[in-house]
Amino acid sequence: MSSSLPWLKKGILALAVLLLVLAGWLYFRSRPVLPDVVRLLPDGQILFYANLQPLRQAGLLDHAPVPHAPEYAAFIQASGFDFERDADAVGISMQGTPSGPHQTMLLLEATFHPQFFSYLKQQAGQPAELDGRPLYHVSGPHGPLQILAVDDHLIAVTNASGSAALQAVLRRYGHWWQFRAAQPPPQLWQQLGAAQPRDALSWLAIDYASLASQQQITGWMNLLHGSRTVLLRVDADPVRGAELTLADDTVVAEDATRINQQLEHLLSLYIQHAQTDPAADARMTHLLQQIHFEQQGAHLRATLLVPPAEVKAIFSTPSNR
Repeated sequence: MSSSLPWLKKGILALAVLLLVLAGWLYFRSRPVLPDVVRLLPDGQILFYANLQPLRQAGLLDHAPVPHAPEYAAFIQASGFDFERDADAVGISMQGTPSGPHQTMLLLEATFHPQFFSYLKQQAGQPAELDGRPLYHVSGPHGPLQILAVDDHLIAVTNASGSAALQAVLRRYGHWWQFRAAQPPPQLWQQLGAAQPRDALSWLAIDYASLASQQQITGWMNLLHGSRTVLLRVDADPVRGAELTLADDTVVAEDATRINQQLEHLLSLYIQHAQTDPAADARMTHLLQQIHFEQQGAHLRATLLVPPAEVKAIFSTPSNR
């Protein structure tokens, strides 16, 4: 009997280790995982995310009443890909300002038909390969682009030269058996802390302090001087409508107060002008009057609730499509 005790102890120890591993795997699998189009993004000074499926289910992406531009209509016919019909989610990471980003990565989750990849092959010629996946080199409107088919429903598009940026996406992508929830998301997402817009329909996050330190703040963004991070999020509810929130985390409370006063003043001037301009959109002017500002120390929030009927009206207006 005594000779069997060591084996029994080893068996119990092995079972305990197995249970710990299983518990850890279940824990990480149960944690809320960011959408792939966000989780796979490289670090950027600007991050953007949009979930298009709820909009399509609500009929807001029905483009029948709104004709496409000739160039886009030709693209749909040639590629078989219609963004409003086929795209499910999009994530974008930028280094630099939107008007002149140094490096951009776009991740698109969608239904891609074989015609789409045939179209890419026609544009790029014989595709190269990266980690066994087809890689297309095409000409974009502002320079060369690389398009990588990560899987059948996910592509990565970047203006970065070389393969390092795309290889980073593939490392984050990993395999089905890996603890994807344990992989660190982009740094800017982590900076947002408690303000992370996990359930938002769409959001735009800006690392304002980083851009300012590199003297890349231009135009209207100068109004937010003194900000650390800026977050614009859109939440949707079928009963309440769409809620737009601007959350500005500033360096000190005085910055938040100044920004608040400037935004309220500019909004007031715009509304006064719109009320006397016959060509102004009365519906939009009324909505802007509903914007609510609030400040808590160095944190500034501006919110606007758009009723469901107004949301449908906005999406059905050709100038907004």
